Formats: sequence, structure tokens, C-alpha cells
Amino acid sequence: MDMERRAEEHSFSIEMRSKGSLSHVSLSDRSAEPVLIQGELGALEEVCFHEGVTLEVRGEKGTLRLDINKEELETLLAKAQKGFI
Repeated sequence: MDMERRAEEHSFSIEMRSKGSLSHVSLSDRSAEPVLIQGELGALEEVCFHEGVTLEVRGEKGTLRLDINKEELETLLAKAQKGFI
């Protein structure tokens, strides 16, 4: 994957310790249909960046990983504070 495409398309993963922590998963055979994944990470244990490009939010019941660098996150947070998001 080239760097330009990676900058535009962020990946994510959600790892749950048990499917019992999931409250809703909705998938469709149609590509135009929305996908919804809901659950509980539980009490948050740690938030960190791996290699400066992957935000990881780890809870007692699961882990959420998002491919975003610190600068992008800071820019989005600044916009949110100004009411742009």
C-alpha cells in the first residue's frame, strides 16, 4: 500500500476477549449496506500509540486499534474543540 493511499484510508481492528461483550454486529451481503459493530471494551486500561501510527485503546474486555498518527489525531481534536466536527 503506498503512503498516499494509506494517509487517506485508515484501517481499524476490534479485538474482543469474548463475543459476550458484543451487543450488536450487523453485516450484509450487499456492499452498499451499512455495517455496525457495537460492544463494550470495559474499564479502560491503557491508551497508547504503536510506532506512532496506530492508536490502541485497550479495555478489560477488548482492544480497539485505529491506523491514525498523532498529528492527524491532534488536528481532529483541535477541530472538534473549535466545533468543526
